[in-house]
Amino acid sequence: MRKRIISSIALWGCLVILVLQLKIHGAVLILTFFSAGAHWELCHIWKKAGKSVAPVAGTIAGSLLIPAAYYMHEPMLALLKNSWSVAVSLGMASVLLAWILMLVFPPQGRKSKALVPTALTVLYVPFLLHFFIQLYLLKEQDGGLFLCIWVLITVKFTDMGALLSGKYLGRHKMAPKLSPKKTWEGAIGGTIIAVITAAFAAHLANQHIDDFNFALKAAICLAIPISIVGQVGDLVESSFKRTANVKDSGKSIPGIGGTLDLMDSLILTAPLAYILLGISFGQS
Repeated sequence: MRKRIISSIALWGCLVILVLQLKIHGAVLILTFFSAGAHWELCHIWKKAGKSVAPVAGTIAGSLLIPAAYYMHEPMLALLKNSWSVAVSLGMASVLLAWILMLVFPPQGRKSKALVPTALTVLYVPFLLHFFIQLYLLKEQDGGLFLCIWVLITVKFTDMGALLSGKYLGRHKMAPKLSPKKTWEGAIGGTIIAVITAAFAAHLANQHIDDFNFALKAAICLAIPISIVGQVGDLVESSFKRTANVKDSGKSIPGIGGTLDLMDSLILTAPLAYILLGISFGQS
């Protein structure tokens, strides 16, 4: 627990410093870095599970997707006229690039068997995470950055609340075969903590960000599905690890595990948050 707390503080500190100093450029850098790490680890988990996959080709292609989503957004939007068309085009382009790069960085075994698994890793990690960029673009500037951080706060306080609630109150196992330590009490406690924290964060943003209004009722209502889906994302990663018979996705972050262990609960919440917050702010 001590290592987990220290790692969490260090990660939050790096996030705050980079975002304060570099604004959206720092956020793009952080998201690209952690997406690449999570993508790489997922590829190797799938390799251990017996799937043929091209980690180098997939990770390079995926690493270009997120910066392209921001820096190429305006010309792509002018051409395609719709943010969803931009998102789909980015995903398709990244998959095609990964397949082309397989000629240079081939997988073990036959290339044809690696085509679909490699494409799925690109679509699951960097493509879904790139919706944080789309989320930023709903408001841009400080408002857009806050929406991204609000989702991060909601999801990570779910994780923290679930950990503490499960430790002290947990009785009923949620998914004993996938994740033996997770309990229904922990899940409910995590969601409650997330909702309280999300509402408080929205209140602070309304007070300190110009021309920004995040209704507290909306923050509370939206935090619930985002918190729940974050926990589903955690279970999805657990299923991947269970299939490969590994405990953690890596050892790069003391007390937490690998980068995928850090990002798993954010992967599915990114597109959901983009849809829900887009509706809430009337731009999706």
